[in-house]
Amino acid sequence: VEPREFPDFEKHWWVLMDAILKRAKELGMKVLIVDEDSFCPSGHAFGAVNLPENEHLRRTSLLEMHVDVIGPRKMDAVIGIPAMWTKTKYKDELIGAYAYKRTDKENGIDVSNPIDLNPFVKEGILSWDVPEGNYRIEYVFKTRRYSEMRKDDYIDVLSAESVDLLIHNTYDEYERRYKEYFGKTL
Repeated sequence: VEPREFPDFEKHWWVLMDAILKRAKELGMKVLIVDEDSFCPSGHAFGAVNLPENEHLRRTSLLEMHVDVIGPRKMDAVIGIPAMWTKTKYKDELIGAYAYKRTDKENGIDVSNPIDLNPFVKEGILSWDVPEGNYRIEYVFKTRRYSEMRKDDYIDVLSAESVDLLIHNTYDEYERRYKEYFGKTL
């Protein structure tokens, strides 16, 4: 059974589940509730993950952006993702900025000797004296805007607190309603 058409676990969902579980028990069948789809309510903890006080429990992703530069030169660059690229309220957090010497003009990058640019970042501006040569600067951001399958309002499965929110708002209701079926029919 998949609750895709019942995003808020409305009354009709529970009436349907009551009937399915009753009949499955009579027939000796097992029922599995599938809810891995992004439209199903459990991944969103019935909308609880969207409450302002739970914003820190939403799924996060790492985003890498890069730019190639040629030195020597003085470089001052604004770090971040232009707001016009995405319509979201989330702010990105810079995790790190690093430069790598390019080994050729196509794809080569020497990752064995990164240059830590974080000390040169102040208030969202990278000010760095680029040495002689061709470099790739990579920025790594923690973000909520680019998670896969548009699950920006999905729980963070790596956070115990976020998973607890999911369990409390989803599975506890199943257990409350259908405890007699657990481990047998359900």
